[in-house]
Amino acid sequence: MDEGQSFSQRDQAPHRHPAITILIVIVFLEAAELLVATVASGIAIATASDTERGVMIALAVTVLLLFVGIAMVGWGLLVGRKHLLGAVLTWQVLVIAISLGAFEGVIGGPGFWWLGLVLLIPALVAGVCSVLRPVTAVYTREPRVPETQADRARRAVNGRDTRTKTGPTPKRDAAPKRR
Repeated sequence: MDEGQSFSQRDQAPHRHPAITILIVIVFLEAAELLVATVASGIAIATASDTERGVMIALAVTVLLLFVGIAMVGWGLLVGRKHLLGAVLTWQVLVIAISLGAFEGVIGGPGFWWLGLVLLIPALVAGVCSVLRPVTAVYTREPRVPETQADRARRAVNGRDTRTKTGPTPKRDAAPKRR
């Protein structure tokens, strides 16, 4: 292939709106934060006393499951899966709630108010990006329009069925088989 020739559109990276790119990057950064928190929880478990160890294991498993969930959402956004904006918005609302706890000193203590900013700013940016028109145009599915009587008549006149076949359908009036 000559260097001057262009690749087919299938081989090229998809053109993404900057808001989509920012949203994907923030979701993966939040997943990375959770992975670091999981590792930190594992280190804390190793140094904890026997009475605290059970609670810390439960917390570490929860954080690990949150990491897996948000990483899967990030991967889905990356490959263009539909209907993920609800998961993204829900996650951002949870992160905003956690950041408010950090401002009040509940998370990390009174000296860690800056942790609230670290959590709040990306969550707000991702929340705003997820409701912008270019993002919702890509990640929402168009509603299925029901077939009208005129469409059926037009298809009958043309003599061809343009609907996609999904496979055999069960007979409605078939009696259950007796053995």
